[in-house]
Amino acid sequence: MGPNLAALHMAWQSTAVRDALAAAPAAASISRLTEEILGELYAQVRQISHALLPAEQGTNRLTSSVAALCEALNVNGTPQVHTLLDGDLDHLPVPVQSAAFRIVAELVNNAVRHAQAQHVQVHLRRRPAEVELCVEDDGRGLAKGPDASITGIGLRGVRTRTAYMGGSVSIEAPPAGTRIVVRLPC
Repeated sequence: MGPNLAALHMAWQSTAVRDALAAAPAAASISRLTEEILGELYAQVRQISHALLPAEQGTNRLTSSVAALCEALNVNGTPQVHTLLDGDLDHLPVPVQSAAFRIVAELVNNAVRHAQAQHVQVHLRRRPAEVELCVEDDGRGLAKGPDASITGIGLRGVRTRTAYMGGSVSIEAPPAGTRIVVRLPC
């Protein structure tokens, strides 16, 4: 997607498009908006691509990666993302660290973008045979009731990644917010 977006951006900046837009002054605002959207899309694809890179052998980076992700979200002041990270997480096997980071990133992203949470709590605990990831927010919460289904691609990805690792996902929808607990064997 990245190269295709870059090609689209270059085509949009071509002389032919610029000449056509210059001949239609009413299209100037659409041109600026399109330019902004293309730039934003390219930045999002780049961010996703970097997040999907596997952890390099020997980097032991789970705690620093989760902390950096949450600090980046705190830059604007809202939401406030707080972390509680056990100290022994960086000694987990690299595939577990990589899966844990990707799951946390998706859950935090969901809380911020879709639930519109003001406060998000991320807690990673090391247990003897598993690592427990808990992301809790004060956002809009999930649909409730027997007919409510969770069909978002993000949560499906979390469930798929967790199942692949042999773990489990628990989703709680209290009266306000959402609490998701993922357990991965290690």
